[in-house]
Amino acid sequence: MRVVLNEFQKRYALTDGELCACLYDYGARVLLDAKEPVESELPEPINVWLTGASGKGDFEFLDSLGEYETTKTSIWACNERTRRGDIVIVYCTSPRSYLHSIWRAVIKGLI
Repeated sequence: MRVVLNEFQKRYALTDGELCACLYDYGARVLLDAKEPVESELPEPINVWLTGASGKGDFEFLDSLGEYETTKTSIWACNERTRRGDIVIVYCTSPRSYLHSIWRAVIKGLI
């Protein structure tokens, strides 16, 4: 399996982080039935993290939250020390410059 994943990563010129996002975000969406989301009790938060959104792609994604079943969860850049249950505050940079939303981390941070 490792060889197949490595070949896939090379074929599509993915970074390690992009491959992880593909496996743990997109792959999970494909494998799980969207009508029966897997939800379990999150542990109490240990940390609060700030993560920024900038540029058209980020803003378009954030503006679409809640419109589609697939935007209920997502992989988003955060500190690699993020732990399951931590609070993540998403802020938009210029030209918006405001706190957008507060999320909970459902997996630990990826390296």
